[in-house]
Amino acid sequence: MALKIDYATKAKTDLADIMDYIEVDLHNLKASKDFYSAFTEKKLLLKENPYMYEIIDDKDFEYANLRKMPIDNYVMIYNVDEYKKAIKVLRFFYQKQDYIKHIS
Repeated sequence: MALKIDYATKAKTDLADIMDYIEVDLHNLKASKDFYSAFTEKKLLLKENPYMYEIIDDKDFEYANLRKMPIDNYVMIYNVDEYKKAIKVLRFFYQKQDYIKHIS
């Protein structure tokens, strides 16, 4: 059974900011579309296989069971709520960024 995906407000903002950055700041509409396409493909796989991506190995988050899904140069941070049968997307970050200190 496929799980539903819920997005935190920060995640929605992050995703919109990434798309704007690629399309507007970098002037690359094709890259923006490619990023969104990659995100959509991985999102469909994730719904069926929510544990396919690795847990974030950090002592501050050991009980949160946060996972990271790479998407091109970015990562999507999420966790799985078995009780609600849902995936909660918390944030998106640039992969080379020290995103651990920004997760909230």
